[in-house]
Amino acid sequence: MPEPRAGLRSGHIPGSRNVPFTTLLQPDGTLKPKAELAKIFAAAGVDPAKPVVASCGSGVTAGVVAFALAMLGYPNAAVYDGSWTEWGGDQNLPIETGPAR
Repeated sequence: MPEPRAGLRSGHIPGSRNVPFTTLLQPDGTLKPKAELAKIFAAAGVDPAKPVVASCGSGVTAGVVAFALAMLGYPNAAVYDGSWTEWGGDQNLPIETGPAR
């Protein structure tokens, strides 16, 4: 999708996977059951047994992703607080477009 914020490139950090924080939540805003969370991460190609760095557009909602991983027993997920705002704005950093590889 085109990047709506001026000065940022469209794309994603190489090697990243897409797990929108909203997919982890129930309608009342609480986290989905652990079994569902595990399925969501697995379907996105995330192996929480490996190092995980959660990011988003600005570094805020990535905390929900890291929290969901902690609830699954993986408390070491990092949050890249600069997220896409920092990465996408730095012309020296690589990006990918299209589906994650």
